[in-house]
Amino acid sequence: MVVDFDKIISPELVDSEIIYFEGYSIFRRTDKIIQLQFRDVFDGELRDAKNIIECIRRLSVGEIYPLLVIYGKYNQFSKETRTYIAQARVTKADALVINSLPLKILGNFYLKFDRPNRPTHLFTDVESAVAWIKSLD
Repeated sequence: MVVDFDKIISPELVDSEIIYFEGYSIFRRTDKIIQLQFRDVFDGELRDAKNIIECIRRLSVGEIYPLLVIYGKYNQFSKETRTYIAQARVTKADALVINSLPLKILGNFYLKFDRPNRPTHLFTDVESAVAWIKSLD
């Protein structure tokens, strides 16, 4: 299934260009959160991680914003990719929204073994994730 990102991204939330790629999109929200959304089926590799970090830098325009990541149902990421993302210093905090058991297992593995260098939590819904991000200020 192909996700039409324009239909799930609320236009009133968008404060920057929306950058589209084959498996994901990324933009800055009006509440100063960078939002990254993955398609339902996407396998992330190191080149994607580097691309995402570069996009975050571009959208942050010299600031450091929190990151809201909304995963699709069937996403996976190589160890190289997870390590690279965990060590990147481009976000204030990461809220990861997951909706499947395999991703929950992968997310817990990421938190325990890759140990991101910023506050990072797993959520099952966007509202809780955004509330947590806003509680950090």
